[in-house]
Amino acid sequence: MAVEVKRSPLGGRGVFATATLPPGSLLVRALPAAAVLTSACLPTHCSVCLRPLPPPCPPASPAACAGCAVARLCGRCAHAEGPRRIHADECALLARLEATPPSERPAETATLRLLARLLLRRWREARRAEEQYVAADGAWWGEGDVLGDSYDDVLQLCQPAEEELPDGLGAAFADICRQVRFFVGAHARVGHEEVGALLRVLHCNSITLYDDAAHPHRSGSDGEIGVAISSSVAMFNASCEPSVCWRLDSDGCVCVETLRSVRRGEELTLCYVDPRLPAHTRRAKLREAYFFTCECRACVAEVSQWSCALCGSFNRAFSTQCAKRKCSGTQAHHAMPIGKRSRSRLATKETSTSPTGEN
Repeated sequence: MAVEVKRSPLGGRGVFATATLPPGSLLVRALPAAAVLTSACLPTHCSVCLRPLPPPCPPASPAACAGCAVARLCGRCAHAEGPRRIHADECALLARLEATPPSERPAETATLRLLARLLLRRWREARRAEEQYVAADGAWWGEGDVLGDSYDDVLQLCQPAEEELPDGLGAAFADICRQVRFFVGAHARVGHEEVGALLRVLHCNSITLYDDAAHPHRSGSDGEIGVAISSSVAMFNASCEPSVCWRLDSDGCVCVETLRSVRRGEELTLCYVDPRLPAHTRRAKLREAYFFTCECRACVAEVSQWSCALCGSFNRAFSTQCAKRKCSGTQAHHAMPIGKRSRSRLATKETSTSPTGEN
């Protein structure tokens, strides 16, 4: 990897390029310490590698686990020791969760399941080397090299002090602490203080996962499919002018790649919110979720990245003209509202198209 970790002018540690990098350069490929699907995706995606499952036409689509009636594993994960261990560790918990009346459990259980997977990883890491999710020699169920995040790595990530939590969030955390003690087996439970610390770490460092656009069984939606915690990804500082982004690959790894050309010695940054949002909205969201006020160049200047209504190209915050060759779009007249589609993409469907790309 052409990166190094050192002190950052943005505060704390940061990740810096040790060489000039072109767009699309792979910087980090990490197997998260824990990653789970959203509740809606449990019937349609593998619970370990998070890949979309084949269409629901037996025998192509696997049935739910007989033990918990919740999780499904793709063919590869069902025949690999590591993924089977990951699910075996959580199977009883998922069965208890499934048997609980909806009125007595959260509508979305992803946070609870992510926390449980971390606690189960802690328990698993205390066992013999040959009983780990990833073999001692680095062998695992996917392809290529990968960084493995550990429980201790996660515990070292930054977190807000307990007294900094808003009353509503503190109460929600206390409720999850009680729930996880009920659902997780006694062998994997830890004290209330450690669970609280883990929740604060998750709140400030977890990342949203999206469907892999290259997968042949993709439904066409770019929506959220899950959430993960990776200390390798959390090393990158935030900026609303990001130079890198993350994606989920077909092995369930989180990959960090450059969005543009990067100079040697430049700090590599991720954007934690949609960079097209107004600066005041970005700052409010970052303060609420991550407990810091963003002082990046874009927030200080109160500018945003924008998508061109004429061609759909994504443009940097300080650019006034669309970067796509031969496109006449300008930020002043052709910046699309968030959630709209470009004129060029709608032209094949409708003969009438509004200036913002809205039919």
